[in-house]
Amino acid sequence: MATMLIKHINCLSLLVVVLLFAFPSSNAMPVKEIHSFCKETFELEFCMQYIGKNTRIAAARDLSDIFLIAISEAQIQMTNAITQIDRVRLQYDDPVRKNRLSVCEKKYESAGDSFHKAWEMGQKKIGRTMEDLEDMFNQTQAGLQAVSDCQDEWAKNGPKQESPLTLQYNNVQKLSQIARVIIKKITS
Repeated sequence: MATMLIKHINCLSLLVVVLLFAFPSSNAMPVKEIHSFCKETFELEFCMQYIGKNTRIAAARDLSDIFLIAISEAQIQMTNAITQIDRVRLQYDDPVRKNRLSVCEKKYESAGDSFHKAWEMGQKKIGRTMEDLEDMFNQTQAGLQAVSDCQDEWAKNGPKQESPLTLQYNNVQKLSQIARVIIKKITS
């Protein structure tokens, strides 16, 4: 199932690149606007690294395109987490850690599904309703909650241990915050 999720996310990332580059960059958002937007996220450096320096930003015409970039970056974090789980699984012989990895694998797959749904909704621009934007927000929140549940797993049902997925967790938190700022700006 993890392999299928990784293939699914990779296909989505490729589709985003194709869709964003299919439009002329003359309609792209100016770099100054992207920097101003990133300031609003309270994660300026992170936003500029993952959004502002993203190769797809050259074709981003509006906040909806930036939302697609943020969500596709969150999906990449899902792929990275699954890869990390596969990498460390063989290093753990302790049943508590193995169980925690199993829980996290399911949570990251669930988060990947939620981010994929948000991404699909984000593609819809014509005829988008407030309900659609609320659904995008809820799917983003569901993805973040699943990742948070994984992180919390490392502190319960046994001794507290350091999660091998902390980097991906932190990145998803920040990308979700960026996505929420975008949705808030679109709705205002």
